[in-house]
Amino acid sequence: MSIKLDLENSITFERPLTRVVKQNIRIENPNSTPIAFKVKTTAPRLYCVRPNSDIIGPNQSAEIQIMLQALKEEPAADAKCKDKFLILSTLVEGPLESMNITDLWNHVEKEKKSSIHERKLRCVYSPVKQTNDAPAAEVAAPAPVAREVKTSTTSSNDKEVAEKLKLMEQELLKYKKEVETLRDAEPVIIEKVQIKNNGLPVSILILFALLAIAVAYFLQKKQGEGKTYITLQYLSRLALWVYFRKIKIICRKPVPAEGPLLIAANHSNMVLDPIVLIATFPHSRPCHFWALARFFRIPLVGKILKSAGVLPVDTKTHSNAKLFESTIQSLDRGAVVALFPEGTSYTAPNHLPFKDGISWASFEYLTQLASKKDGPKSISIIPVGITYSTKNRWRSEAVVEYGEPIIQTIHDLEAFHEEPKAVVKSLTDRIAKGVERSTINSPDWDTTNAAREARFVLFGDSRGVRLEEYVHVSQSFVGLLHPEQTNDLYKKERIELKEQLLLFSKKLKSLRLNACDISMYENQEITQTKATLRLVSTWIGLLIQIPFFLPGIIINLPFYILGRLIDSYEPYTESVAQDKLIFSFFLALPFYSTLICLLWKLTGYGLFSLICVCMLLPIFAWYHMALIDKNYDMLKQVIASWRIFIAVTTGNIGIDRDWTHSREALEDCVRLRRWCRDHTKLLIYNLAKAGDPQAKYLVDYGKPLFKSLEEQED
Repeated sequence: MSIKLDLENSITFERPLTRVVKQNIRIENPNSTPIAFKVKTTAPRLYCVRPNSDIIGPNQSAEIQIMLQALKEEPAADAKCKDKFLILSTLVEGPLESMNITDLWNHVEKEKKSSIHERKLRCVYSPVKQTNDAPAAEVAAPAPVAREVKTSTTSSNDKEVAEKLKLMEQELLKYKKEVETLRDAEPVIIEKVQIKNNGLPVSILILFALLAIAVAYFLQKKQGEGKTYITLQYLSRLALWVYFRKIKIICRKPVPAEGPLLIAANHSNMVLDPIVLIATFPHSRPCHFWALARFFRIPLVGKILKSAGVLPVDTKTHSNAKLFESTIQSLDRGAVVALFPEGTSYTAPNHLPFKDGISWASFEYLTQLASKKDGPKSISIIPVGITYSTKNRWRSEAVVEYGEPIIQTIHDLEAFHEEPKAVVKSLTDRIAKGVERSTINSPDWDTTNAAREARFVLFGDSRGVRLEEYVHVSQSFVGLLHPEQTNDLYKKERIELKEQLLLFSKKLKSLRLNACDISMYENQEITQTKATLRLVSTWIGLLIQIPFFLPGIIINLPFYILGRLIDSYEPYTESVAQDKLIFSFFLALPFYSTLICLLWKLTGYGLFSLICVCMLLPIFAWYHMALIDKNYDMLKQVIASWRIFIAVTTGNIGIDRDWTHSREALEDCVRLRRWCRDHTKLLIYNLAKAGDPQAKYLVDYGKPLFKSLEEQED
């Protein structure tokens, strides 16, 4: 028994690795008996394998796709990949023929290890292919800096202009050399794409288990529409009110107030994603989520899940009708079933491949509808995009966009019965594209980081862009700096700008500042006096506000400390917000209960005093949240002004090994920010004139910023 592969002993992934790299492998079965295969890897969080197990018929073959997720930084040229793959295979005969693939491998690995055939493959990074048009090592020559220069007929002015241009060229050549130095630098630690194997079922289980005490006495037989779900909605809205500064809800088309709906959403932030859907779904309609059927066999947990409207899914069955039985029953009642087709939460520059479960569920429901004379004859699938400005940061922003529905009718069953897999895959692709239109997707981390810095230098942070336009603006910058676009119009300018934006981002990170912290120095020199005045003014502003805010800080100090600890010790970005909410909930129950008891004791254990204490706490919480954003921003300004003051005053206290002279690094950052701002504006303006739709949108959105360029042309 053996299998044949279309490669020998290694899988090659072509650089650059800051984008998703795909590699296809064909597995052939030369035997007269079916073969089951299974793919394992030493780095399951870094690679995505589709499918990772299946059965291949006699003398047939199967193609599997291995995707290396985008790395945040490119490994050094001489870095060797230590990842490996192991392909297991075994003959499917006898009692194994009646088992599904999961049970088959569980049985074989326990009882018939000797029948398993292994094939090992190592991973190799290959250098990027060079072309004559764009050599890999080529760095575009810096374009002239766009500045306003007063013209004059005198020779002295001509000399001044020539000297200024010469200085500008020297400055840009300096940046070019720094880019080359960065490329040849020592290897850096790669932050691997963080993908949690724990999907929605475990996250939902944790959340509902924590809420069990609060909602247990509300349990009802009616799923998801009783007091339990109402309690869950209020708790979800409370969680979002505490965690986010602002949430924008966008509906591209009216969402029906009744009738069956399937919801497909991206899943980048663990438990926060279902909480967002529960709290923001139009008309406050209850959302039913999937959970593994085995959780429902746990007595208390199963009762809580049922009362909250969670639907059991039996993944071990071979029958689609049984697999989606509870889903079909909910849709028959006109309910909303919300799914996350990616299957797991992640941190990556783009969304993961969508699985076909939601498409199979929709066609199974349509099959049920076709067998009935009365009732609806279609099902709407609404793609939902959930975008976070900084998903792991407290008091950030979120955008929830409910897209245009994809309507499937019983007439689509004809094509489904002819080619079910192809039709299901086509519907999944349509759903994925619908979610893509409502989210920010980039090919690699370099493009993501460069686009973010370009948005920062042009429009400021996330609050400098209207939330209803945040996704469109961010995706437009990604489109302008997309690697495929750099082979098009203004190729050299795009490549050069992207390089400089990444260099700017690295320098800011070394100083622990952001683009907005140094924006005030764009058109003026950084001096000791200005740095001191800024530090004093920000401190005075904070000290004025502190007396009003101090009681809230003291009382809630344990929660702030808890948040800092989670930021320090939680390795997965997509789990930080979840951990903060869950642990805060654990801490809040005993903490505020103790606080109420102490205040009640101080007021003499009277009934009226207990009512006053219970009313005082919500009012105090509202007061604290009303002041938190302004004071939080002021505190960040104080910290930034202190770092700038230290850099300007000492001139030799570095934050990073590469930048031991922090004043020089700070001045370089200011000059580079100015250069990036001018060239970003100029590139967008020129592309807009050439008819680029993304550039035209950005020019229309930020008209005042491009007014000076229009006046120069006139």
